[in-house]
Amino acid sequence: MAEIDFNSDLGESFGTGSLTPRGTPGAMITDPAVATKQVIRMIREGVVRSLQGVDVPVKADTLCIHGDQPRAAAFAHCIRAALIADDIQIRPPARDKQKTS
Repeated sequence: MAEIDFNSDLGESFGTGSLTPRGTPGAMITDPAVATKQVIRMIREGVVRSLQGVDVPVKADTLCIHGDQPRAAAFAHCIRAALIADDIQIRPPARDKQKTS
């Protein structure tokens, strides 16, 4: 899963390209156009740009938009429109074939 409304961080405690903590300046992406460009690049090139300007490899099969993001609906609309325009297939997550009881 890729969280598309947060930047990656390469700081000492986050050296693997994990999400930038919310309290860090620049952690949350607030512009739907910036998030959309990040998603398209992640899908096409398999990388996202960290806050430090380094490309971080990402392989995600789902995208997450935080519901508490003030512009979550605008993000979803912009990203969906861009994916469709770029001929990127949108589909629901695969269901787990093994059922647990």
